[in-house]
Amino acid sequence: MRNGTTTPPGYVLPNRPQWQGGWNLRSVVGALVAFVLAASAATEWLAIQLNNPVEMGNPILWVRGTAVFQPFAALVLWKHYAGSRLIGSGVRKDIWIAFGATIVGGLFLAYLTYWFLSLIRDRKSTDSLMNLHGSATWAKREDIQKLGLLDATDGVYIGGWRDPGTEQVHYLLHSGAEPVLLFAPSRSGKGVSAIIPTLCQWRQSVFVYDLKERTGTTPRGFATQLGNVF
Repeated sequence: MRNGTTTPPGYVLPNRPQWQGGWNLRSVVGALVAFVLAASAATEWLAIQLNNPVEMGNPILWVRGTAVFQPFAALVLWKHYAGSRLIGSGVRKDIWIAFGATIVGGLFLAYLTYWFLSLIRDRKSTDSLMNLHGSATWAKREDIQKLGLLDATDGVYIGGWRDPGTEQVHYLLHSGAEPVLLFAPSRSGKGVSAIIPTLCQWRQSVFVYDLKERTGTTPRGFATQLGNVF
């Protein structure tokens, strides 16, 4: 037996799910970068407010006349001068604002970044779970043709498909190497709908074990036209 096209498996194997939950290195790195950016922004704001004080250290570079300090220079300034009586109240206020922006704003931004990157990872991971519990769907014409069930000339009758455009019923024949299991209750039509039609056009050798003496005798007349019947 031979199909018009190579018969692929009639199912989709589920992909191996990626690791769900737990720590994610990409999200952790992203959160750290977000915290450093928040600290750097607070440091630059404080440097502008205090007119680049020498206590913040030397700038690591200059960008269009603006000094860029190391990201945690504001925290260093807070550590040494937040409680000092040698600075004015306005300077102390700016130092505390920069400290709060670094800690509170940095942690909040790091949390949002970690959550967002984890959400992206989880959505990509769930794509691998789409077929975890099976891939059965109603077949379309393209799916049936891909399985080689429409252009097969002989094989096992496994069903029928009505063309929505022409209302014509096409019998589906499976002539691949895969085994076929037909399972249904008694008196449900297994013989008249699948077994007998299959035996009537079967061109290969077949052994029929017929306890009711109906499945083997009914198609015998058709089978004798195709070969020897014992």
